[in-house]
Amino acid sequence: MAESTSALMDAGFSTGIFVARKGQSGFTLLNMSDARIRINLDELIVAMQHHGVDGEFYLDLQTGAVEPFADGQFRGEEDVDIDDVLDAEPDRYLFIEGVSSSRGYKVMEQFIEDRAPLSAKQVLWRAIEGPKPFKLFKGALAELGDVRDQYSVFEKEIYTRLAKDWLKGEGIEAELVDAYVKP
Repeated sequence: MAESTSALMDAGFSTGIFVARKGQSGFTLLNMSDARIRINLDELIVAMQHHGVDGEFYLDLQTGAVEPFADGQFRGEEDVDIDDVLDAEPDRYLFIEGVSSSRGYKVMEQFIEDRAPLSAKQVLWRAIEGPKPFKLFKGALAELGDVRDQYSVFEKEIYTRLAKDWLKGEGIEAELVDAYVKP
């Protein structure tokens, strides 16, 4: 252990928490004690709920910004080839994979079982048991007023936990903030 610490210091690294991140160009050693990024939690949740039909999302590991890529547009520029961006800076952007629809369905089920008021359970179960369960569930929530607000709180709790688990699994130490102005 002392030998590896000594080798890092000889290579110009200070002591701290290091994470080896595998990128397209090999492994990069990140000093996470110096590089804690701030990420807008709501933007990360939107990206995690997205299923890539009309675009995709990337986390900028330098700034913490959640960047959408759709229709050739990226970071405010048009006619962008995302592969060129990723090739130019292979260790800067991390693809944010959306949570599976089956996991999203389980979130709805869990809400109905654990948190929905008894008066709303039957309506919500009926909504998710037919075709287009996500659309019908959202429609049922819209008609149930306060239950929609309860679901929003519950959903954010679940996706916050999923976001934290994803970041931890990727070796990223970040501060998740509710309101954040992009750099």
